Amino acid sequence: MIDGGVGRDPSGGREAYFLEYATQFARELSVPVMLSGGFRSRAAMIDAVESGAADVIGLAGPIAVGPDFPRRILDGTTQVSICTPPKVGNKNIDDLLSGAWYQAQIARLVRGKPTPPKRTPIVGLAIMLATTLRDRLIVRIPTLAGDRS
Repeated sequence: MIDGGVGRDPSGGREAYFLEYATQFARELSVPVMLSGGFRSRAAMIDAVESGAADVIGLAGPIAVGPDFPRRILDGTTQVSICTPPKVGNKNIDDLLSGAWYQAQIARLVRGKPTPPKRTPIVGLAIMLATTLRDRLIVRIPTLAGDRS
Protein backbone atom coordinates (compact mmCIF):
# COMPACT_ATOMS: atom_id res chain seq x y z
CA MET A 1 0.00 0.00 0.00
CA ILE A 2 2.84 2.42 0.75
CA ASP A 3 3.78 4.01 -2.53
CA GLY A 4 3.47 7.64 -1.54
CA GLY A 5 -0.22 7.59 -2.37
CA VAL A 6 -3.35 7.43 -0.32
CA GLY A 7 -4.59 4.09 0.93
CA ARG A 8 -8.16 2.92 1.29
CA ASP A 9 -9.61 1.50 4.44
CA PRO A 10 -11.60 -1.74 4.26
CA SER A 11 -14.89 0.22 4.19
CA GLY A 12 -13.77 2.07 1.05
CA GLY A 13 -12.83 5.37 2.72
CA ARG A 14 -9.51 7.17 2.41
CA GLU A 15 -6.71 6.39 4.83
CA ALA A 16 -3.44 8.14 5.59
CA TYR A 17 -4.32 11.47 3.99
CA PHE A 18 -0.81 12.87 4.38
CA LEU A 19 1.24 9.77 3.68
CA GLU A 20 2.99 11.23 0.66
CA TYR A 21 4.14 14.27 2.65
CA ALA A 22 5.25 12.17 5.61
CA THR A 23 7.29 9.95 3.31
CA GLN A 24 9.08 13.02 1.93
CA PHE A 25 9.64 14.49 5.41
CA ALA A 26 10.95 11.20 6.78
CA ARG A 27 13.61 11.12 4.05
CA GLU A 28 14.81 14.63 4.94
CA LEU A 29 14.45 14.76 8.72
CA SER A 30 16.48 13.20 11.49
CA VAL A 31 13.66 13.50 14.06
CA PRO A 32 10.71 11.15 14.50
CA VAL A 33 7.74 11.82 12.21
CA MET A 34 4.16 11.56 13.44
CA LEU A 35 1.55 10.91 10.79
CA SER A 36 -2.10 11.61 11.44
CA GLY A 37 -5.12 11.93 9.22
CA GLY A 38 -7.49 9.15 8.34
CA PHE A 39 -5.90 6.03 9.75
CA ARG A 40 -8.55 3.41 10.42
CA SER A 41 -6.92 0.02 9.76
CA ARG A 42 -4.15 -1.80 11.58
CA ALA A 43 -2.63 -2.82 8.24
CA ALA A 44 -2.25 0.78 7.06
CA MET A 45 -0.69 1.81 10.38
CA ILE A 46 1.80 -1.03 10.33
CA ASP A 47 2.58 -0.36 6.69
CA ALA A 48 3.24 3.36 7.34
CA VAL A 49 5.60 2.61 10.24
CA GLU A 50 7.40 -0.31 8.60
CA SER A 51 7.93 1.67 5.38
CA GLY A 52 9.68 4.41 7.33
CA ALA A 53 7.08 7.05 6.43
CA ALA A 54 6.18 7.52 10.10
CA ASP A 55 7.46 6.68 13.54
CA VAL A 56 4.19 7.46 15.32
CA ILE A 57 0.58 7.23 14.13
CA GLY A 58 -2.00 9.78 15.31
CA LEU A 59 -5.42 8.34 16.10
CA ALA A 60 -7.61 11.23 17.26
CA GLY A 61 -10.69 10.17 15.31
CA PRO A 62 -10.73 6.52 16.32
CA ILE A 63 -9.99 7.42 19.94
CA ALA A 64 -12.97 9.82 19.97
CA VAL A 65 -15.26 6.82 19.55
CA GLY A 66 -13.21 4.05 21.11
CA PRO A 67 -10.69 5.23 23.70
CA ASP A 68 -9.34 1.69 23.94
CA PHE A 69 -8.68 1.49 20.18
CA PRO A 70 -4.86 1.85 20.43
CA ARG A 71 -4.70 -1.00 22.96
CA ARG A 72 -6.87 -3.21 20.74
CA ILE A 73 -4.74 -2.40 17.68
CA LEU A 74 -1.53 -3.21 19.55
CA ASP A 75 -2.81 -6.46 21.05
CA GLY A 76 -4.34 -7.55 17.72
CA THR A 77 -7.93 -7.84 18.96
CA THR A 78 -9.17 -5.42 16.29
CA GLN A 79 -8.13 -4.65 12.75
CA VAL A 80 -10.27 -1.62 11.83
CA SER A 81 -11.72 1.33 13.72
CA ILE A 82 -15.49 1.59 13.99
CA CYS A 83 -15.07 5.37 13.81
CA THR A 84 -16.97 6.44 10.72
CA PRO A 85 -18.85 9.70 11.10
CA PRO A 86 -22.06 9.58 9.07
CA LYS A 87 -22.20 11.63 5.89
CA VAL A 88 -24.98 13.30 3.92
CA GLY A 89 -23.11 13.50 0.62
CA ASN A 90 -22.11 17.18 0.39
CA LYS A 91 -18.43 17.77 1.23
CA ASN A 92 -18.92 21.17 2.91
CA ILE A 93 -21.86 20.00 4.98
CA ASP A 94 -20.14 16.70 5.77
CA ASP A 95 -17.05 18.59 7.01
CA LEU A 96 -19.18 20.76 9.31
CA LEU A 97 -21.20 17.81 10.59
CA SER A 98 -18.10 15.66 11.03
CA GLY A 99 -16.44 18.30 13.19
CA ALA A 100 -19.57 18.63 15.32
CA TRP A 101 -19.87 14.83 15.56
CA TYR A 102 -16.29 14.45 16.82
CA GLN A 103 -16.73 17.37 19.24
CA ALA A 104 -19.85 15.76 20.73
CA GLN A 105 -18.07 12.39 21.08
CA ILE A 106 -15.06 13.93 22.82
CA ALA A 107 -17.34 15.94 25.14
CA ARG A 108 -19.07 12.69 26.16
CA LEU A 109 -15.69 11.08 26.91
CA VAL A 110 -14.69 14.04 29.07
CA ARG A 111 -17.89 13.61 31.09
CA GLY A 112 -17.20 9.88 31.50
CA LYS A 113 -20.06 8.83 29.22
CA PRO A 114 -19.88 6.17 26.50
CA THR A 115 -19.64 7.31 22.90
CA PRO A 116 -22.48 6.30 20.59
CA PRO A 117 -20.71 5.50 17.28
CA LYS A 118 -23.97 5.43 15.33
CA ARG A 119 -25.20 8.84 16.53
CA THR A 120 -26.31 10.92 13.56
CA PRO A 121 -24.21 13.95 12.64
CA ILE A 122 -27.16 16.33 12.94
CA VAL A 123 -27.43 15.43 16.65
CA GLY A 124 -23.77 16.35 17.05
CA LEU A 125 -24.39 19.66 15.29
CA ALA A 126 -27.43 20.41 17.47
CA ILE A 127 -25.42 19.66 20.63
CA MET A 128 -22.54 21.84 19.43
CA LEU A 129 -24.90 24.77 18.68
CA ALA A 130 -26.74 24.41 22.01
CA THR A 131 -23.46 24.23 23.93
CA THR A 132 -22.05 27.25 22.09
CA LEU A 133 -25.21 29.25 22.79
CA ARG A 134 -25.17 28.23 26.45
CA ASP A 135 -21.51 29.15 26.82
CA ARG A 136 -22.04 32.55 25.15
CA LEU A 137 -24.97 33.31 27.44
CA ILE A 138 -23.04 32.34 30.56
CA VAL A 139 -20.17 34.64 29.57
CA ARG A 140 -22.49 37.55 28.75
CA ILE A 141 -24.79 37.36 31.77
CA PRO A 142 -22.29 39.02 34.18
CA THR A 143 -21.60 41.72 31.57
CA LEU A 144 -25.31 42.40 31.10
CA ALA A 145 -25.72 42.70 34.87
CA GLY A 146 -23.06 45.38 35.01
CA ASP A 147 -20.23 43.21 36.37
CA ARG A 148 -17.24 43.98 34.17
CA SER A 149 -14.69 41.86 36.05
